[in-house]
Amino acid sequence: MIEKIVESTIIRHRLIECGQQVAVAVSGGADSMVLLHVLHRLQLPCGFRLSALHYEHGIRGAQSEEDMRFVQETCAKLGIPLFVERGNALQIAQEQGKNLEDTARRLRYDFFARCCREQGIDRVAVAHHKDDLAETFLLHLIRGSGPQGLCAMPYLREDGIIRPLLDVSRKQIEAYAAEHGIAFRQDSTNEDLHYSRNFLRLQLLPQMRKLNPEVSDAIARAGRLLEEEQQLLTEYTLREYAAIAQEQQSRIILQIEELRLLPAAMRRRVLRMAVHRCTGTLQDVGSAAIEQLERLAEQGETGKIFSLPGIFFAQVNYGLLILSPKMYTINKMEPMRIQPGENLLPDGGRLLIWPAERPNSFPPRQSLCQYIDAQKLPQNCMLRTRQEGDLFRPFGVQGSQKLKEWFIDRKIPREQREQQLLLCCGKEVLWIIGHSLSETLRVQPHTRHIYEVQYIRP
Repeated sequence: MIEKIVESTIIRHRLIECGQQVAVAVSGGADSMVLLHVLHRLQLPCGFRLSALHYEHGIRGAQSEEDMRFVQETCAKLGIPLFVERGNALQIAQEQGKNLEDTARRLRYDFFARCCREQGIDRVAVAHHKDDLAETFLLHLIRGSGPQGLCAMPYLREDGIIRPLLDVSRKQIEAYAAEHGIAFRQDSTNEDLHYSRNFLRLQLLPQMRKLNPEVSDAIARAGRLLEEEQQLLTEYTLREYAAIAQEQQSRIILQIEELRLLPAAMRRRVLRMAVHRCTGTLQDVGSAAIEQLERLAEQGETGKIFSLPGIFFAQVNYGLLILSPKMYTINKMEPMRIQPGENLLPDGGRLLIWPAERPNSFPPRQSLCQYIDAQKLPQNCMLRTRQEGDLFRPFGVQGSQKLKEWFIDRKIPREQREQQLLLCCGKEVLWIIGHSLSETLRVQPHTRHIYEVQYIRP
């Protein structure tokens, strides 16, 4: 019975193509052992090659070792190639301050991904079934997930993970194991009510079945309906995202005014999409983080920041909400003495200062090549990044102003200010390279000696 259900699921959802290599994630428990045996019987009719994966988490000591040996012996009897890796999920969880369940899952799936790359595996089959759908739905509901988190598990994930047992119940799996004499290992931690999923399975769901014996089927249907709605909403979200977002390398730049005009639900969806496209994941990015981004955009105050450690960094700059995968690193440059001629810079760039004739026309102020009064260029000028108390005399202006104020007036983002190269003499800024030349170095009609100064990027 199960074999027909699984075969139908594989065909209907195109989980496996003919000729592909499929690996079963085998823990030794009833679910994964039944999946291993079913796919072993289906590999010839469906035309795929089968192997197995086992990750030993190191949580249960000798029991874990026995589970691993059991899986090795079973795969050897069936003639199924097996790839094994050991880890220490408990130690890693403690060191990182993470939940043990989440850490174990991450380590396991990292192992799967490595095996796919190294062994040429196309699909990894995991033993999630219909009752797991209900448990996951309730777990996400309790944690306050939105519609996206409540969607049913996909049969096929983008990373090649497949779930051939999603149309099969736990009761059917247990019956199949008994009928075919399939041995399996009992995980003692499955009875530990300290684990959230165990509590749901052993305490909450039995109570819910008193109200509806088919509650797992009902929750699965709800998840599938939400998944259909989610697909439609994703299409609309992509349209709105494309209208207000720019992608610049690893950064996402959102127009705050346009973001504010969106309905609240769509605004949150756009922000989640921005975070996902920026970082490549939404793991550990909960509703609280998205709400914080909303508040950041609502306040719209330049310089305001929000950081979710290890995930992403967000900052407001003059009507823009800028997301980057990590905190912007400021690269300060140590002051460097500059002299006429060729000056080699630490970053590989060059600053050239050569005598020149008066040009017929002067370049734009934003140019990386300028003409200056040679006699006004101090002997002790330095090239550096900004310092506290820097002053600048704008081109065509008699008085000086704080460099910080000049940056703010021209809405230059904070991170750019910190990396901006400056030609200086003491606290006086003579050239904001690529932006403006100081009035101090301006070539006047009576200027007799002229330098051409040029910055060449690395």
